[in-house]
Amino acid sequence: MHVIDSLAPGGAERMLVEIANATLQDGYQVSVCVTRNRTDLASQLDSEIHLYILQRRYRFDIQPMRRFAQLANLVDILHVHGRSSLSFVTFLKTFQLIRRNLPYILHDHFGIENDPSIPLWFRLWGKYSLSCYVAVYSRQISWAKKAGIPSHKTTVIDNALQLRRIFDSTPSNVRSLFNLPAEVPIGVLVGGIRFEKAVDFLLPILVKVEYPFHLLLIGADSDPIYAQYCRTQIGELGLTDKITFTGARTDVPALIKGCDFALMSSRSESGPLVLIEYLSAGLPIVSTLVGGISKRLDELGVEKFVSVGSDNEFVTALNELLSISPEQRKKRGEHGQAIVAQYFDIQHVMPQWYAVYAQCLGKDESI
Repeated sequence: MHVIDSLAPGGAERMLVEIANATLQDGYQVSVCVTRNRTDLASQLDSEIHLYILQRRYRFDIQPMRRFAQLANLVDILHVHGRSSLSFVTFLKTFQLIRRNLPYILHDHFGIENDPSIPLWFRLWGKYSLSCYVAVYSRQISWAKKAGIPSHKTTVIDNALQLRRIFDSTPSNVRSLFNLPAEVPIGVLVGGIRFEKAVDFLLPILVKVEYPFHLLLIGADSDPIYAQYCRTQIGELGLTDKITFTGARTDVPALIKGCDFALMSSRSESGPLVLIEYLSAGLPIVSTLVGGISKRLDELGVEKFVSVGSDNEFVTALNELLSISPEQRKKRGEHGQAIVAQYFDIQHVMPQWYAVYAQCLGKDESI
């Protein structure tokens, strides 16, 4: 059973959906438990996957705890996504509300670049009954070691997606949908509007771009105060006519396939999955080099990655991308598309997950 706080749009939530669907398709029984109440991505789960929604309102909400204990005692293993969900599970196990021999995995989606701290609850007791710590990039393993998790309980499994979902999407006519100019390249940045996504870093860069463009910002106002600051910044920088906020969307694959290029300006990421989505859609990118996926793509020869926080590198790369012809941008996008198809399809990593499950269950071979 997969456990997560919510199924709101996000990287951890997307990975849960992808792994759960792939596990079911490979012939295993799988369920999903959302401890709170948002279920935006639930419609993308296979209809045969049991979905439980606890509607937990606060940390120690007794009735959802009891319900979860009942569910957990019916499964063989818990796949826990994120540290917040882990604290919930650890509390119940510490007080023996779920059986002591029930193995559970922390699938850590947290980017540690801006916050490498170790929560006190995790250091003192959260780590002890953990069966396995699964990182999505190598730097998290160093964090786990400092937190006191034994090395034999840690491993790295790369993020990956069911690429067919994007390959088969019909491109949206974004120019018509959002009343955008017909004569300029359309860029896209997908992500909740919060500090880690560094929209405030990107906006002054866009002022320095020498070529026409329009940018779609797709994502919810994850931090409303920060999002309002960015909107104010857009007005002050004179970028109002060049940027469109779409809010959260459930049709992201179709939208990005209707664009001409993609950006990622993040300060901190663990994946990020959005790079796989951009490249699967055939878009050329300019991205900060942050998180495991970006470093892997950079090693594989995907262009163009720049140092985190370097506005000069970013604007140079973006000017170069916009200066080349549409045919050249398409060719660059196709190069990235071929690489993600080879290395980042979900079926490539599922054997690693089955091996982890088997190890936690005390079996010699994958389940």
